[in-house]
Amino acid sequence: MRALGEGQYEQAESLATRALAREPRSPQALAARASARVRMRRYAEAEEDIRAALRIGGSAPPKWSVTLALVHRGRGELDQCLAVLREAHARAPSSQIVLANLAEILSTRREHQEAYDLLLPFVARGADRPGLLAQFGRVCRFLDRAEEAVEPLGRAAARDDHPPASRQQLLFELGAVFDALERYDEAFAAVSRANALESRRYDIAGQSAAIDRVIETWTRDAVASAPMVLGSGAGLIFIVGMRRSGTTLAERILAAHPRVAAGGELPYLRQAAAAVDPEPAQRIGIVTDLAACTPDALAAGSAHYTDAVAGIRGGAEVLTDKMPANFKLLGFAQLALSQARVVWCRRDPVDTCLSCYMQPFNDNSYCADLRTLARYHHDSDRLMRHWHGALDLPIFELGYETLVNAPEPTVRELLGFCDLPFDDACLKFDLAAPAARTASTDQVAKGLYHTSVGRAAHYRAHLGPLSDELQRLAGPDAPLPPA
Repeated sequence: MRALGEGQYEQAESLATRALAREPRSPQALAARASARVRMRRYAEAEEDIRAALRIGGSAPPKWSVTLALVHRGRGELDQCLAVLREAHARAPSSQIVLANLAEILSTRREHQEAYDLLLPFVARGADRPGLLAQFGRVCRFLDRAEEAVEPLGRAAARDDHPPASRQQLLFELGAVFDALERYDEAFAAVSRANALESRRYDIAGQSAAIDRVIETWTRDAVASAPMVLGSGAGLIFIVGMRRSGTTLAERILAAHPRVAAGGELPYLRQAAAAVDPEPAQRIGIVTDLAACTPDALAAGSAHYTDAVAGIRGGAEVLTDKMPANFKLLGFAQLALSQARVVWCRRDPVDTCLSCYMQPFNDNSYCADLRTLARYHHDSDRLMRHWHGALDLPIFELGYETLVNAPEPTVRELLGFCDLPFDDACLKFDLAAPAARTASTDQVAKGLYHTSVGRAAHYRAHLGPLSDELQRLAGPDAPLPPA
């Protein structure tokens, strides 16, 4: 289904649902809808669809088993995910899509050598599936064998018959491999080629205008006069900030505590906000109209969020939600989930933006251009500073560099902010079970390390547009915003 391949998951779900209205027992339509729903994090519905497709379809293609595995993966059920993939690999040992996903889950479980041993024969025979080759690059980086991945990744990335999204995947991984080899000019060239393939363009002007309106209208007095759902959001910690600013690290530290359940990057606050202000919430994720926050709308949004996270939270005292872009919705969060708390992750702005530029995300639209990245960072910083003054939500600033240089006192302070007693496990978070995968999962698995501090120095020759735009936005005489 074309919509699915292009990342239009809501459209893909709608098309599959229409097909099922005509043919309710179509296993192909059920599998397509399951694939869309798993990427929308609607795991219960996705599982129902894919299991029905597997029952009806008889000899199902291997990719359907991968969809079921992704359901388990998304829910953090790594053992079940691995079992499904191993069984699928036994049935279809030549399936590259199964092998790529099996290698990914093995790597996430830190079983890198087994992943390497599975992938190497396929790569040696000229395997051309981008996902498989990207996993090979990832595994080689972990095993300090990055040089082995340069030739197969470069060869595949040079092919014109791969679609743009697949070439992006290959080029981003090639950039990571070159970075691991300290071949920084080649790394930047690879990721620049990857970003040049991004067809979507983020509406940064629209976002900036929406934030201007929020800062103008969501004043402390106006927010204090707005209705509020009292008693909601107890034990909820929103971890926000720029991508690559340490949000995954913060969540893993907290998740190592026995009283905490880690939610990962949850879409539910944005969904809840759509009950108040659907158009802006769908477009750029910002509620601008404070007058739309009526008691009924806030109650509906609060109930939607609370119901959506109930299964993830279980009986845990504290639940973390580390969707970075939730920084845009903290005003709504105060009104709908009034007892929530916020951890604001901050990192050197140039290091942060460079890391965003060099990473593949589901949506790279604002990360693909250095000047747009600078404007997005500036928007994030100024809106968070506004929330600091306008809201009563407790906000804890967690500086990445401070955490790396002084981990124990910083972790103690973080736990205290979350009303949690100190637990030594939080300093050994890298030994805990892996969490749901994000772009930062591989780095977090290494524990705390200093090599990401000042990383931009290796790329200074290429970062003029980023540094110039950050400086322009900060003002000619102002230092860049400190992390």
